[in-house]
Amino acid sequence: MSDKKVRISWCGWEADGANGYASIAKQYRTKISIMDGIEVVGNYSQNWDAIIGICTPISWLIGAHRQPRPDLVFHTMFEAEPLPPGWVENMNCAGLIWTPSEYCADLFKRSGVTTPIVKIGYGIDHNTFAYFDRRERKQAFKVLIWGDTMMSRKNVLMSAQTFIKAALPNA
Repeated sequence: MSDKKVRISWCGWEADGANGYASIAKQYRTKISIMDGIEVVGNYSQNWDAIIGICTPISWLIGAHRQPRPDLVFHTMFEAEPLPPGWVENMNCAGLIWTPSEYCADLFKRSGVTTPIVKIGYGIDHNTFAYFDRRERKQAFKVLIWGDTMMSRKNVLMSAQTFIKAALPNA
């Protein structure tokens, strides 16, 4: 058995902010850094076996001429069709696409992504989020939507308008 560790560079460009990718990146970086056989190396050392980009499939990671990057793993997702312009071409230059849902994996394939795709969902910390059956509750159902602006990719405004238009009882 080899003592050589797999060197992973952590691409935190979009994951350094206060968005959803930042939350994901923080959790995964912590978990990956304590795994046996893994060494997290700096972004600028260029001494890695793989680089994980928890971000949208941004083109500057693959270059202006879209050079293949078998060492690049994009961890990304998108919740609507069609994909933004350039995403398919950028994703097809990566070595692997890592997405958290079957919907995203299917969407990427239907859109023309030919790079291998793995679906690994997010685990749930049962100490923080305990399950309880809500089916028999008499209280009103509450909905929370999160987005960085009213007209962002999450389209908070349209979600609010949809609930109003639905005219649900006690809403």
